[in-house]
Amino acid sequence: MISFRGIRISQKTSWTKQDVADRQPDRLLWLGGLYEKAKECVAHERWEEALGYLEQIALAEPQYRDTPALAGQVWGQVRLKRAYDKGIRCLRTGDIQGAVRYLSLVVEENPAYRDAQRKLQAAQRQAQLVKLYRRGLSYYTRGRWQEAIETFGMVLAIEPGHPHALPLLEDSRFRLRLDMLYASALRMLQEGRWQAATGTLGEIQDLSPGYRDVPGRLQEAKALKSVISFYEKGVEACRQGRWPEAIDCLEQVVAMRQDYRDAAQLLAEAREEAGLLYMSRRQRLAPGAERWTEAAEHYEALASTRASQRQAHGCLAEAQRQRQVAQAYSEGLSKLRSGQWLDALVCFKQVLALDPDNEEAPRLLEKATMQRKLETLYGQAERNVTAGQWAAAEQQLAQINRLQPGYRDARRQLEEIQLQAQLGELVAAGQAASRQAREHLPAVYAPAPSIDASYGSRDVASQLRKVTALIE
Repeated sequence: MISFRGIRISQKTSWTKQDVADRQPDRLLWLGGLYEKAKECVAHERWEEALGYLEQIALAEPQYRDTPALAGQVWGQVRLKRAYDKGIRCLRTGDIQGAVRYLSLVVEENPAYRDAQRKLQAAQRQAQLVKLYRRGLSYYTRGRWQEAIETFGMVLAIEPGHPHALPLLEDSRFRLRLDMLYASALRMLQEGRWQAATGTLGEIQDLSPGYRDVPGRLQEAKALKSVISFYEKGVEACRQGRWPEAIDCLEQVVAMRQDYRDAAQLLAEAREEAGLLYMSRRQRLAPGAERWTEAAEHYEALASTRASQRQAHGCLAEAQRQRQVAQAYSEGLSKLRSGQWLDALVCFKQVLALDPDNEEAPRLLEKATMQRKLETLYGQAERNVTAGQWAAAEQQLAQINRLQPGYRDARRQLEEIQLQAQLGELVAAGQAASRQAREHLPAVYAPAPSIDASYGSRDVASQLRKVTALIE
């Protein structure tokens, strides 16, 4: 028996060895017919069917004609066809690795088999595309933009119409440009080229708002750009002896960047020169006009100079005291206007501690004290009303009306409490009269309408009229 390597025969037959023996006269005719059918199937490339006929011949006559060689040829074609069909199915389902594996078997055995070589090349191209695309995607997710650009470029070189590679390639180029601009801006900042750094960071912000820490860096670069401008103006003002202008410019430089060049030293020199000029020309002008902040600044500068140090220290102490008085007084007025009585008390007490002769502070302190007391009494009265303690609430509201008539709604609440007290008395009188009536006329007595004595948020005046009518 010829073994066909375990391949099942696709065309079943009912012929057996016993049937062949019984039909011995027709044996050769039968074998010839099977052989011709097998040859015809081979001619039309119906390999599975041909293999079935050759299997029947092998069962009857293993060495009939060239059946073994023909069977080997047919078996090889069956293998090729099956491998080819599997490779095509893998291509259709997207299993690129499987397609390459099966089509490679076909091409190795028969390079000219159908279009297996072309299909294998297409599958290999797809496998290479998948590999390259995944590699590019890995570079992209890790921010390695140059490698991603090169890899996606290779993908598009193989398949120009790839649906995902082109957008990722363009985005990688965009992000690489942002990274290069950002690195360039950082170098400019380190080198002190603020103008160029501001332009580059502004370009990044326009391309991608919020990129990394660009907003903060841009603000820093703009500030440093301003530092340069103020420094140059301050230096020029110092050269021309315009000391107030120089001080203003250099103070802004030091406030933004204290260690910028020699700005601090120039500021000290400008203050010294301005202080000397101030002492010589306008020493008494600022205190006379009560510009204590200005006076304190100049006296403080003068205190460290060589000119009139003793006098400067004395004037500085007075200017600082007056400045503290002015600040406390202003803050007290602000707290008073906003109804923060306790804070206002603290401020005006500080004013009096610094300046006992101040004329306005006692009056304002008294006003703040009164308002604080009224606010405290009003809050206590509200809590007593909520708790139903009418007597205490009435006493506190009456005290408020005595201290300041018209304070909030204290008068209205006092009148309501007084009406509620009268209502309570009338309700008690009505209940007593009702008990006496039941005792003397129990048979004809009809229950009086009930009176709501909870008061709460009801109309007190209407309750009072109801109880009065009932008693009468």
